[in-house]
Amino acid sequence: MMAFKFKKNFSVRRRGRAAGFTMIELMVSVALFIVIGGAAFSLFSQHAPLFTRQQDLTGLNITMRNAVAQMQMDTVNAGTGYYPGSNFH
Repeated sequence: MMAFKFKKNFSVRRRGRAAGFTMIELMVSVALFIVIGGAAFSLFSQHAPLFTRQQDLTGLNITMRNAVAQMQMDTVNAGTGYYPGSNFH
């Protein structure tokens, strides 16, 4: 009976001590988070201008394709009296 009582008290103490994190564990995890977050932010800030430049070049490419398609359509329809997008009578 005495051994059972000792085990019960030991398990209660063990449960109380095992709950949560120590200050050192918390500080290590925060330090790791700061290092990894800083590296991710650094990579993002380096690649953001490249992404913006790619988007600008893509927009320019689309605009140029539309302009060439319009010139092609105007050349094909030249002299036929067909004016796309306008209502001339």
